[in-house]
Amino acid sequence: MKLFERCIKLKVGETNIAGLDIAFEINKNLKSEANTCEVKILNLSLKNREILSSYKRVPVILEAGYKDFLQPIFVGDMCNIFCQKEGPDITTILSVGDGLNKIQTSRIKKTYAKDTPVKDVVNDLAKSLKLPLNNPLNQLKTMLTKGLSLSGNSMLELERLLKSQKFSVSVQDNSLQVLKHGESLSKEAIVLNSNSGLI
Repeated sequence: MKLFERCIKLKVGETNIAGLDIAFEINKNLKSEANTCEVKILNLSLKNREILSSYKRVPVILEAGYKDFLQPIFVGDMCNIFCQKEGPDITTILSVGDGLNKIQTSRIKKTYAKDTPVKDVVNDLAKSLKLPLNNPLNQLKTMLTKGLSLSGNSMLELERLLKSQKFSVSVQDNSLQVLKHGESLSKEAIVLNSNSGLI
């Protein structure tokens, strides 16, 4: 039956990995630090282990689902790789961070006058991070009460600005998510039942 044709696929840089035993653990939160994913690949070929070990901060896409319907469940940047031998098996372990490169390397240096819409400043910071906003900023209607100077890491400056407005920021699936404290996205949750593939 189609329901049992479960698949998992991994792309690291330009290297596609499928047909192997792959385990993963994903940790997500609403903080400004990158969400993380640890991927374990069992008995990856020597050639592919060497290729992956040569990569530096390349994109990683982890997809899972059924044979004809795979969806990304984690997208990020590889930050570490190592291999460990357990009896006859070799496990390759990847550490991945969601938007990690942009969070760590983006910088901004800009000043704003009093009464500038806070939404405009947030949009500039998002552009400097080169990360799209995955939800509208309709609730962010305030103006700067005094001049503002931004200088340094874009994510830290964005977090500082939004905290003063009682909002939080995080990176979810390589996009910025801005939420008012205590509120959630107005999106429908995934329904799990026999019609959606749950057995």
